[in-house]
Amino acid sequence: MRTADPAGALAAFAEVVSGARLLLETDPESTDYRRSLQIGLVQLADAQLATGAPEQAVGSCREALGLALQVCAAEADSLGCRQGHAIALSRLGVAARASGDLETARQSWTDALALLDAMLQEDPSLTQEIQARDWLRVELAGLP
Repeated sequence: MRTADPAGALAAFAEVVSGARLLLETDPESTDYRRSLQIGLVQLADAQLATGAPEQAVGSCREALGLALQVCAAEADSLGCRQGHAIALSRLGVAARASGDLETARQSWTDALALLDAMLQEDPSLTQEIQARDWLRVELAGLP
């Protein structure tokens, strides 16, 4: 996350997450509200990393990953759910590496890479997924 005010970004994303939680409470079955909370949690994790709180970022990413799995259970064929799942895994890997948990980073990135490879088997033109896949390969190769 690049911002001149990481603490301000952290506060803003915490408010986004709080609002998304309230929406989900009004309709606990809503995949749209789950997805919104998932996205907010990933953004919050980025802000937590930027403010030097990698353990908190891991927690936010784990919660985002749980929501991604719930969305995918409801929308198994959705490209969007698989993209969200891969993003949550990728960000969990970043947070885990920052916290010193290299095994979780490796496993999260390996799982994200498998998802991206499967998506690209179906549609090789997904440029964001190609870039994410290539980034993951570099990050995995750089782990001790």
